Parts: sequence; C-alpha cells; structure tokens
Amino acid sequence: DPYTKEEFIPKRRNQIFATEKNKSDYHNEQADILREKRAKIDKKINSNHRILLQLLEKVNIIEIDEKILEGKGFFFNVFNHTEKYHDRHVYAIYEFLFFKEKNNNIITIVKDDRF
Repeated sequence: DPYTKEEFIPKRRNQIFATEKNKSDYHNEQADILREKRAKIDKKINSNHRILLQLLEKVNIIEIDEKILEGKGFFFNVFNHTEKYHDRHVYAIYEFLFFKEKNNNIITIVKDDRF
C-alpha cells in the first residue's frame, strides 16, 4: 500500500491500496499538498479577481490609473493566462484582460465575454 506501506493481498488485479480509506486518505493528502503549493499565488489571483469584479460590475471596459489599482492591493505580477486582444498579447485573470499602454500609467481593463 503506497499510503501505509503495509503489505496486503489484493482482491483485484489493479488494486494498489489495502482499503478504500487508505486510498481516500492518500488522495486527500496529495490534494492538500498541491493546494499548499498553489496557495501563495492563488490568494493573489483571487484578490485581483475580486478587485476586478468590483471595478467592472456595471461596465465592460475601464481605464484606471496604475496607482489606484496599487492602492486597492492589486498584484500586477500575477495572472492566470494571456489572451490576444487587438493584435497584442495581454495579461488576463479569468474573464478580465488588463494591459498598460507605453509611456503612461493608465491600465485598461476589459471584461471579455468569451469566458
């Protein structure tokens, strides 16, 4: 048994855990380890997502000063994917795209209805 390291006689050819409880406990432990590894970044992404949900509650696009987003606690260095938007690749957090134009501090945020 990979979880308890006990020896057992399997009842099926493909059985690798001695009991269903061992199987469940093993997979729960593995999921906990993975959640812990992801927690630092997931917390920031979730925080950013909440901020974006509030800002674009009634509109689909806004332009906002970078300092205002910083003040709200936005983390510019975390995102969960990139998307192509008007012939350029931009950062995205779930359904929201965000990007900064060169030579200014204005961030454009777009709610992308494809998601």
